[in-house]
Amino acid sequence: MTFKKTIRTQSILGLKKTLANNIIEKLNARINYLNFTHDVNLKLVTDDGSGISAFWRFIFTRGKTNYIILSGPKKKDVEEVIGYAGTDIALLAQDLGLSVSWFLNPISKSIVKHIADGEVTFGIIAIGYGKQQSVCRCNKTADEVCSYDGTQPEWFKNGIKSALGALTLMPEPDFRFLGKDNMVILANYSQGKYSAYEKGIVKYHFEVGAGRDNFVWE
Repeated sequence: MTFKKTIRTQSILGLKKTLANNIIEKLNARINYLNFTHDVNLKLVTDDGSGISAFWRFIFTRGKTNYIILSGPKKKDVEEVIGYAGTDIALLAQDLGLSVSWFLNPISKSIVKHIADGEVTFGIIAIGYGKQQSVCRCNKTADEVCSYDGTQPEWFKNGIKSALGALTLMPEPDFRFLGKDNMVILANYSQGKYSAYEKGIVKYHFEVGAGRDNFVWE
């Protein structure tokens, strides 16, 4: 499953609306797949805004909403995996006509932790129907975020273009892609609070643009 057309059309929540049963089924099917393949504990909650703090619930959702809990086991690099898997389900939600907003801070932690399935709860992705389109905040060029030993193949260029279009959590994530032959290294130089999540988000977007069969991560 790829989301090339979806990457640049992510939007901000604005309206409350109950999700259709067929959409819930598709989201849950993908969540089950991601939980199995990535050893995480994502969980869909519908028609319940209690997981978002009151202020943000009013601003973004106007009341009750639907969201995906981002949780997982206590293990190395779990934040990066959560960023990667969360991006996958967020793009599927977009592909189904929904809008998304990541909440890693303004949540009701005690409530979310109580209903989460994982050992550690990182936040939620609120999903619903929105009006306002959000835009990529990264102003860097391809030359600023990558280098390639030799002539850059088209798949590498496409991967960089896709990564630059990622809707990351911070305005200017500090990452760099290093390529040689069919091998790619993603170096993340940021020491910020969300740097590990950002790495997973950017990595996913690169794979969508480059094509997962064209290279291997080193």
